[in-house]
Amino acid sequence: MNSLSLIVLCYNDSQSLPGLVLEWLPVLHELFPVYEIILVNDGSLDKTGSVCDHLVEKHPQVKVVHHPKNRGVGAGMATGMAHSSFDWIAYTDGDAQYVAEDLKVLAPLLSQWDVISGHRVNRADPKIRTVVSGVYNYLVRHLFQVSFRDVNSGLKIYSRKVIDEIGQPISRGPFYDAEMMVKSVRKDFKVIETPISHRPRKYGQQQGASLKSIMRTFRSLLNPEVKHLLNPDFKGKIVLFLLRVFFR
Repeated sequence: MNSLSLIVLCYNDSQSLPGLVLEWLPVLHELFPVYEIILVNDGSLDKTGSVCDHLVEKHPQVKVVHHPKNRGVGAGMATGMAHSSFDWIAYTDGDAQYVAEDLKVLAPLLSQWDVISGHRVNRADPKIRTVVSGVYNYLVRHLFQVSFRDVNSGLKIYSRKVIDEIGQPISRGPFYDAEMMVKSVRKDFKVIETPISHRPRKYGQQQGASLKSIMRTFRSLLNPEVKHLLNPDFKGKIVLFLLRVFFR
């Protein structure tokens, strides 16, 4: 059986992290003989840093990397990948909205697929965030000619060979998810989406629902560093024109 590194992207998640780690550890232990959890604290302003340090002291399978300042979720992913050690690299968010038991659904697919991405069938987010995500996924499909339904889902597994080929994400903001998925398709890796659960955030403030966050999300589609990935269809060309008008 393969070994796995689970990256947990953390920002102001001090209340949810202890329960998250306790939920994921037994599932990882059941599925993988060798595993690790890498907590990436992206410059949190609450007690996330000290909570992470305590979890490392308590659980030998847990590691932590601290960003002195907030660098963005894509940067957190890049840091976690750089510190990962094993055959497969999974990641999830520190807000504990993703269910550890779903890893039992994804793990059996490792022998057949290079990238396994969870698709939230019943998304448990505020309505505005769900709508924004739906629009974002629509734009990604037409701008980059991919068929993903939930490209920004926070539960995915990548084979080490995929990461070695496509590299760490260039995007430091919310586009990192789409960037990695699009690059995987461009390199002809086998990518699958499979249904997973999603639960309401129990602690802390929901990220990504403010006007500033929404603007940043759509503007990320125009990142000049990844413009070579664009391959818009007819609708995508119209969308690209409008994005350039309103977000440049």
